[in-house]
Amino acid sequence: MPYTPKQISFRKRESKEEFAARKKAEKEQAYEIIDNSITDIMQDDEHFKEYLHFQSHMERYTVSNTLLIMAQCPDATQLKSANSWGELDASINKGEKGIKILEPHDYIDENGEQRTSYNVKYVFDVSQTNAEPQPAKSFDHSPKALVKAMLNATALNKSAVDELPINNSTAYFDDKSKTLMIKRRSETLAMFKDIARELSLAEIANNSDKYNRTECIPSAVCASYMLCEKYGIDNSDINVASAKTMWNGKENKDIRTMLTMANDSVYSVSKDIYVEMNKAKNKEPKTQEQTR
Repeated sequence: MPYTPKQISFRKRESKEEFAARKKAEKEQAYEIIDNSITDIMQDDEHFKEYLHFQSHMERYTVSNTLLIMAQCPDATQLKSANSWGELDASINKGEKGIKILEPHDYIDENGEQRTSYNVKYVFDVSQTNAEPQPAKSFDHSPKALVKAMLNATALNKSAVDELPINNSTAYFDDKSKTLMIKRRSETLAMFKDIARELSLAEIANNSDKYNRTECIPSAVCASYMLCEKYGIDNSDINVASAKTMWNGKENKDIRTMLTMANDSVYSVSKDIYVEMNKAKNKEPKTQEQTR
């Protein structure tokens, strides 16, 4: 019977120079997306809040990678490489494009010094696969439980006081004495927001050579806002727009540093909360059904 053989085409193999040029172009495009994203969120208060909301659920990712992910897949929730999805017996849906992020790579330069460069890496959101989204571990997210977890976790000295060095607050971090001051008879919801802000300042101070509360406040306010987002706490009274205004006129690379300070402290505080909540959950008496 008649038979028409398939036409087989071969993709031209890249030379080392072509491969290097393609990778360089990918990386330059990624940095351009990051820079444009920072400009965008700084020009619009709502876009800035959208970024903080997104970052609050992506605290394991750097600010740069979060901006990249948000620009390419704003509904992303769970990201892995194609190989990692494969290890979970999940496959990438046909036609899906990878989400570009930057992966650090350490190397030794010609002077024998360790350096870090960044290479483009592609990941896929769970929505791009046949995998089922994994639910987050359930904890008590009430302000009272969260405040208790934060206070139990912090290594700072704690002091109950009648007055604070600042007005309209229920908590204050004193850098000199490494003390978290807490105003007596304070309302729990306000305490969560204020303690979150002050613990963020403590984290920033711990990782800074020269700590200046005024300069770091915008980052801490953003961190408090993100922690509220993460745990479903109303944050409509946290004025992140005012905090953002304090960064007006700064270069994008400096704003990225300030946002990194916020995100790093969110990661640290939320990790401490997770540990404390897990301890509390493990201490709960088991029900008869659980013991069977």
